[in-house]
Amino acid sequence: MNIWPPPPMPPGCTTGLIGLQNCYDDIAVMKQIIAQIIKDLMTSDPATVAAIRTAVMTGTVSGTPAAAGQIGELLSNIPAAAVAVPANAWTLVATIALPAGDWNVWGIATWPATIGLTSVGAGVSLTGTTPPAILQTTILTSGAAAGTAPAPPNEFNVSAATSVSLYVNSTVATSQTVALWARRIR
Repeated sequence: MNIWPPPPMPPGCTTGLIGLQNCYDDIAVMKQIIAQIIKDLMTSDPATVAAIRTAVMTGTVSGTPAAAGQIGELLSNIPAAAVAVPANAWTLVATIALPAGDWNVWGIATWPATIGLTSVGAGVSLTGTTPPAILQTTILTSGAAAGTAPAPPNEFNVSAATSVSLYVNSTVATSQTVALWARRIR
């Protein structure tokens, strides 16, 4: 159903629509100006080009490891021999020095079949901070069987070089194979 003639516009509505159109036109012009400024800087100022390229988060798609300082950089400490762990004491078994950045750090401890072993714990924390916080630790009960205790991932956002360590605790003295990894997340 068409209404003819159309109802009259409320006062000020026409000027409001004109104002919106002018605002839209102003935004479009500003976008063009900003695009031209960026284009001019990118083609004439090598320092700006370098700054923009380094500000972009880079990763790798070539199948090679991420370089130092790149997102995805991986650090590890995997001792060649099993590490002695005394009974009932949190023991530092591996350390990684993290450069400044935001890191996920995790580890693992494995042990052979040991008579009398009832539980093993593994956790990651700042070096010198023992024991690791309970929320950052896995404690497993195993009996006499061989097993693996993962140290769950923890985030360390550090502004200067900082050491983090893997700590292990078991109910009997044993030798454990351990590994500690850190991946830069930003």
